[in-house]
Amino acid sequence: MFTKQLSTPFNKVLAGIMLFVFALSYFFPLVADDFCHLNLSMNNGGWASVTDSYLNWNARFGDLLILFAGGSLTGIYLHIGNALACGVIFYFSHYLIYGYSRKGAKDAWFLLASFVLVSVFSSFGAIFLWRAGALNYSWALAIILIHFSAILSCFRRDVNWYQASSPLSVALFSVMSFFAGLSSFDLGAIGSILSVFACGFALKSRASTWRVVIPSLAYIIGFLVLYTAPGNQVRAANNPDEYTAISDILAMLISGDVVEVIYHYLRSIGNAMYTTNYGVALACLFVLVSLFKFSFKQLDVKANRKLWLNYLFILLLLPLLLFYFYEKPSGDALGAIVLFSTLLLPIIVLNRLLTENSGFNSRYYIVLSVLYILLIVDISAFTIGVLPSRRAYFPAALISSLLLAFMLVENRNVRLRNYIVLPIMIFSVTVLTLETYGMYGANMNRISKHQVGSDTVFDEPSYRLRMPQYYGWEALSVDTDSWSNQCYADYYKLRSVKAAKEMKELPILKYLGHLIAM
Repeated sequence: MFTKQLSTPFNKVLAGIMLFVFALSYFFPLVADDFCHLNLSMNNGGWASVTDSYLNWNARFGDLLILFAGGSLTGIYLHIGNALACGVIFYFSHYLIYGYSRKGAKDAWFLLASFVLVSVFSSFGAIFLWRAGALNYSWALAIILIHFSAILSCFRRDVNWYQASSPLSVALFSVMSFFAGLSSFDLGAIGSILSVFACGFALKSRASTWRVVIPSLAYIIGFLVLYTAPGNQVRAANNPDEYTAISDILAMLISGDVVEVIYHYLRSIGNAMYTTNYGVALACLFVLVSLFKFSFKQLDVKANRKLWLNYLFILLLLPLLLFYFYEKPSGDALGAIVLFSTLLLPIIVLNRLLTENSGFNSRYYIVLSVLYILLIVDISAFTIGVLPSRRAYFPAALISSLLLAFMLVENRNVRLRNYIVLPIMIFSVTVLTLETYGMYGANMNRISKHQVGSDTVFDEPSYRLRMPQYYGWEALSVDTDSWSNQCYADYYKLRSVKAAKEMKELPILKYLGHLIAM
């Protein structure tokens, strides 16, 4: 029976994704922050390092776990963890959309398309392979998805382990929920809002009330512990231009400066959009086309006229608010207007689908509307706090990929799906393999030149593939005083280290030639 389950297309694809990530992680070296974390753990001990980080820098669960585990969370344990985190993300993303009952060939395509699109639209190396990045992003998202999948199963009344678990198991699960809330600023905030709704709905419907309420409260408490951590203020002091507290926004609202709040919101979203890729824009475009198609087929003429008038009103109003200030608004802020103004459409569609029995493939449009609303809300989280935008944008990249994969899989044109997914998969696998192998080779060359206690200079020029979405860490520089160089030197017990030349980017063919000559 177990062998038969493993042989399904769904499980084969899931296993293939995990094995691929494991192989990449196996060859991916330690970089940048990894050396700093390991040095702190070795010098100060796990608990002392955790306390210092919470009070003075980073309170996210991933960072705290890295410091607590120290050198024990490297090598094979890290590689297995990275593969499992990736598998959990795509498995439970599928569950949240389709449920447990769907495990056929169509679902295997959904897994494959989702993974391929995420690998193209996100900082893949920095999120899934890099030790510091993986624990803060892919591992964090994995436990968040486990938490919400268990909560959702209570409302779906799925028969699973959580429904049959003992009070002790629920208590232990709630501990994990606490760490899930502690692991992410944007998802912690959004998840806390969803948790409040989940508690209210559970109390009203009496659907496994205590199994929903206890973990949900633990999640909210975890986020509050993260948000109120003293280290956030220290970090904010080092990034004053990027940090905006909730108290700052409340002060603007209390003073009646609503225009300033809207301007800040649009500018922040625009900057966040600028630092990511085209995945979000592509997903938004296709979803909006589908939802407008729905509106024309399902809404009467009066409702359609009202929808379009509201949409055009917002499109006209928001630029006027931006130009209210003397400084010229950026193109990114103007782009954010278009994105935000479209939030009205899925809300109208979702309201109609949930209140009326339309029969117009309602489940398809409900999924599109819910995911799209979550996407806009997640992007909106960038208006508050200090978030490293390229990697913290991972949830938005994932939601965009899920949207596009869902639309591809549900499309009746199978050839179109194959023509899109398979070429992108070949390209993605090739690029990820080349980038990881290049980093592995460069790292082995550097290690071969180490001499304990010496001033080490790496004479060979450093190259990386011109695919910036893979990266997200600080490379070794020509400055011996840079923090990444110092952490590297301390870890390998060198007096100092520097690169002879700054790293350069190469197009794929030249980079391939560089790897052959390495």
